[in-house]
Amino acid sequence: MDGPESPAARFIRMSRVSPATLFLFLSIGFGLTFIALSPPFQAPDEPAHFLRSWAISEGKVRSESAPGAIRGAYVPRALLDTIRLFFGPSPHARSLPADLKVLRAAFEMPLEPDDRVFIAAPGHRLSPRISYSAAGYPPMGYLPSSAAILGGRLLEASPVALLYAARVTNLLLGTFIGWLAIRRTPWLRWSFAWCLLLPMAVYMRGSVNPDSLLISLAFLVAAEVLRVASSTSGGFPLWLLAATALFGAIKPGYPLVPLLGLAIPPHRLGGGWRWVRYAAALLTVVALGIAITFAFLQGAKTATHGSVEEESASRLQAVIAAPAAFTLRATAFWLDELGLRMEEFVGNLGWLDTRLPSVAVLLALWVLFALSQVDGMRGRPGLRGAAAALFLTTIALLTLHTHLASRPEHFIDGFQGRYLLPLAPLLLVAAGRRTERLDQPALPAGVAVLAFLLLATASFVLFGRYWG
Repeated sequence: MDGPESPAARFIRMSRVSPATLFLFLSIGFGLTFIALSPPFQAPDEPAHFLRSWAISEGKVRSESAPGAIRGAYVPRALLDTIRLFFGPSPHARSLPADLKVLRAAFEMPLEPDDRVFIAAPGHRLSPRISYSAAGYPPMGYLPSSAAILGGRLLEASPVALLYAARVTNLLLGTFIGWLAIRRTPWLRWSFAWCLLLPMAVYMRGSVNPDSLLISLAFLVAAEVLRVASSTSGGFPLWLLAATALFGAIKPGYPLVPLLGLAIPPHRLGGGWRWVRYAAALLTVVALGIAITFAFLQGAKTATHGSVEEESASRLQAVIAAPAAFTLRATAFWLDELGLRMEEFVGNLGWLDTRLPSVAVLLALWVLFALSQVDGMRGRPGLRGAAAALFLTTIALLTLHTHLASRPEHFIDGFQGRYLLPLAPLLLVAAGRRTERLDQPALPAGVAVLAFLLLATASFVLFGRYWG
């Protein structure tokens, strides 16, 4: 006769949640917590993305012109007044500790949409820190936040209320896409869930930023590739093409990620001719995404970009003349900066000035690696090799792009660890393994506890940073 069930055994039995369900509850719960603890405009580049969302909510998907060949947007003065409430007095003080009186005053500030000012693109700065710098991003990544702002405008909400509405909308949609990716992938479910629950990923989902959708869509694209690669139906992968189209139209810099789909074996699609049709469709969708992002980047240029382009061209000529020297310097940069970038990948919150404890960062990376070694794929060297090649190639292209766009006194300036989040699915596909240990009943409970502790730690850090 069996004895009474121990408390530990009862906890494990009751904690057998699926990775998708665990992600859903923790993403929404801690996403809302992060939104509440983060004062307005304290996510990376949130003022610029909020202004871009506002313009798109009015149907202005391209930047507007002002006298002197200046590009930018006409926005209500109250938007800029609200942003300035939450910035420090110096050009380098982007954030201040939270102040309930200031927050209350922001909620009471009327929108007054007819009182407009022109906010210029970078180079014609309206203030040392506020410019219309997101005009080069396509509108697709702003549709959820713009819809929330449009609804808030109809209700005559204050600017700061519009910001919070946009944050929550991005969080919910980004969470749904991430949940869908975890549900649909046949492998790496726990790894996907953990990576999408890293504090940086949760923080970005709860901000006004196109990355809130970009990161989740990267996982959905990878999930669809893995699903087709394991399918025996031979059907045409419309879901994969749809996810690729959405992903490619959000932000430049990641066009190679969906090319993982070219590594799907032809027999999984019903034979060679069907694979050729699918490959042509995939390449067409990727090319359209590149064309869309390039068109918006070109359309956002102003007359002041000439000196910047000249500096970039000069740097590009130097790279072409001495590629080995550039490669050595880039490799040295990554060897020197890898620890910091991994810290930012896990979670450097706020305006990248709110660090997590080192033990939390190391734990998060160790758990991600451990999970990838138990719930990855078996075999499929072609898919693994393609993922590794695309990951390394994209890293090289992002490094080159950042080098070309950096200030003259810096070799690479402005590369952030959060830029690696959309590439994480490629790395997981390349490095993941599968063992029988995945069937251990304690795995869901252990992951749930560790994810909760990691996100709770991030919440305490945010509270101390802004409210302590």
